Amino acid sequence: MISYATAPVRDEYRPILQNDLSAVLSWFPKVAEDLPGIRWTWDGRFACVVGVTTVEDLADTDGYLSRQLAFRFDSQSRHVSARQLAYIARFGGVRSGQRGYTDPEGAGPQRFALIWPWTDGVHVSIRLAVA
Repeated sequence: MISYATAPVRDEYRPILQNDLSAVLSWFPKVAEDLPGIRWTWDGRFACVVGVTTVEDLADTDGYLSRQLAFRFDSQSRHVSARQLAYIARFGGVRSGQRGYTDPEGAGPQRFALIWPWTDGVHVSIRLAVA
């Protein structure tokens, strides 16, 4: 299980593209074409791009993210790097029912996508970021 309590939250893990919707979206090729029903906006609270879809359309979102980002994780994942763990902690971690995708660990910028189902059981938020 991912433990966020001990994850360091340091400045080096903050988003590198802040307040720039188009710059973040440019790191996710064809996102507007592959997920046309989602309106993307800037989430200043988490310094990321956010879009809302429905549980009914979540398979399309998962398909796009799995093609773009090789590593999928959830609250039970055990193989998450310290850097990934620290960045995910900035979003409050991953709770049961939530999941995320990221690039393999590397030296350069890393893309993240987080999927947060709403408590209404109908809607899902998708957050995209580069760190």
